[in-house]
Amino acid sequence: MIGPYGVEYEKYAGEIYVSKQNGKRKQGFNVAQLKPDGELRILGYTSRDEALGKTLEEGVRGILKSYGWFDHVISRMMAEADEIATCTVCGGDYHERDVNLIDYEDDVCIVCEPKFKATPPA
Repeated sequence: MIGPYGVEYEKYAGEIYVSKQNGKRKQGFNVAQLKPDGELRILGYTSRDEALGKTLEEGVRGILKSYGWFDHVISRMMAEADEIATCTVCGGDYHERDVNLIDYEDDVCIVCEPKFKATPPA
């Protein structure tokens, strides 16, 4: 996929893309988010250096965390379509591992679950 300024991007996970990797152990790269309209939104530039133990995943997560997004938001952004579950309490979409699909009649996300446990529906 060609992004802004003619840079070639490859899918990393879910709606997250990174500028094309050249296979080097030390490399800088852009991190971008695929918007619903099909355009890439550049989130930031970072680098990886395998010699120092900084992996591609750590670089991507570092950019996403710099926006102040919580882990469950990042997990949803990096989830594929078949890994998304909707909380029936708040209506939010989450990675399926962040929604309790087993213990309740409702599908309850990790944000709603503490309050849901305290006051279960009648």
